[in-house]
Amino acid sequence: MRKLAAFLLGGALVFFVLEIILRAGGFFIFHRQGIEKYKQAPSGYRILCIGDSFTYGLGAAHGFDYPIQLARLLGSKYPGGKFQVMNRGRCSYNTTQILSDFQATLREGTAPNLVILLGGGNNYWNFYGRERQSGVIALPVKWFFRTKVGKLIVLISWKIRKRGGSPGDTFGNIPATHNYGSVGGRPAFLEKLKARFCRENHGSKVYIELGVALAECGSYPEAEKCFLKGIEIDPASSEGYARMGGLCVSLGRYEEAKKWLAQAFKTGPGDIECYVETGWFYLQQRFYDEAIEWYRKGLEIDPQSGICYLSIGTAYARRSLYDEAVAWLEKGISVDRMNGDLYRCLAGVYANKGETAKSRECILLAACLNPEDIDTRSDLVRIFGGDRSAISEALAKNSIVLPPRIAALLKKISYFDDVRQWIISDIREIANICRRNDIRMILMDYPGDEVFSELMSKIAGDNSIPFVSNYRVFSVMDRAASRNCFVSDGHCSADGYAVIARNLFNFLEAEGK
Repeated sequence: MRKLAAFLLGGALVFFVLEIILRAGGFFIFHRQGIEKYKQAPSGYRILCIGDSFTYGLGAAHGFDYPIQLARLLGSKYPGGKFQVMNRGRCSYNTTQILSDFQATLREGTAPNLVILLGGGNNYWNFYGRERQSGVIALPVKWFFRTKVGKLIVLISWKIRKRGGSPGDTFGNIPATHNYGSVGGRPAFLEKLKARFCRENHGSKVYIELGVALAECGSYPEAEKCFLKGIEIDPASSEGYARMGGLCVSLGRYEEAKKWLAQAFKTGPGDIECYVETGWFYLQQRFYDEAIEWYRKGLEIDPQSGICYLSIGTAYARRSLYDEAVAWLEKGISVDRMNGDLYRCLAGVYANKGETAKSRECILLAACLNPEDIDTRSDLVRIFGGDRSAISEALAKNSIVLPPRIAALLKKISYFDDVRQWIISDIREIANICRRNDIRMILMDYPGDEVFSELMSKIAGDNSIPFVSNYRVFSVMDRAASRNCFVSDGHCSADGYAVIARNLFNFLEAEGK
């Protein structure tokens, strides 16, 4: 006991001596390396756009996200390279991850003059980092990393990561996705593929399967590399061409997708993936009749294809034809009873029909079948409104025993007010970093969420952050024009991101920034 006490006392003494030395003589270290005060750009005006998939530009082709379209507007009005706009959007990120990535960005180079933030919606299902906001341990840990010793440790660890990274950062020659728990996909499946990748010869099939898993995790550049590598190994792989076409569809690169899908049909006209991804091509662009036709052709090849039933049900649901959607989803369940996605989609349809009890029963069944799936988790929280007591009652009524992963998730679920406080805390921290470094900041809202718009407006007002409302602009648009601004999953199309870019541009001009 005495040895332990002496060790702790000695450690504390070393810590405080080192802290005094760093504060007195080594303070310059942190300014030079960019821990506290980041270097300003030598010339020009640097705009950094941070956030989630709406900043990344999911739903539009490469080069049509809102940051690039904003850069074009600024370059057209103010030629000569006076403005530089950078996109740091990350699919599926919550505010804690956006904050962490923002800090990493500042360490990597010169500080921007303006930061534009659009994010926070993923906090309602992606709980990574939420533990940092509460608990007894959080306070001393937060204090430690604000000391000079803590900052020195951060600096050293960052240098090590930048130089070589950990052995887990890559496998083979393919970068691993930055996956946090359940973010963006099925991590357990991805881990199995990594292990298989290390064990086996790197054949075309392995690369394609890995690409699918990476795409589900939101790691689209890495997924594209895998698909291209799979095609390179086996130029006759129709699945590789089809998957590449589907990825281009997800990224809004429709013209490129056509070419990949055409090649898929040329190499394997009987491969159901060709029909599935072609159906996705039309579904994502809201051509629902064409999408249904292609998925039905897929069922002619494989009558047991759950994805085809699921997609047809989705197409009908998005046209508000809920009875037809229910009929197709139930057909799918009858042939593929272990497909949790079918139950999840059916839960959403019942929710839209106002049949709450059926909706809750279906989403609980989906959670049992797909405990790793982020969409299922998100819908579980949404359908029950974060009400744990209602979930417990539904479990008891239906005699459902949830898997440990979902049971652990439910322990984290509380009412949405808690999530709101989490969002507020992270955005306030981002604003404080900007103030300490003389960086201007703008806060935006999503184009189609009135409740979230009210929250962002309040956060902006309480923290003296300029606020640009996209919801206000989109809510007054003509329905036909608004329809062209979105793809089927709710993300913006190129036209939608153009509206956001123009909205920002008008605000910057009006404010004289």
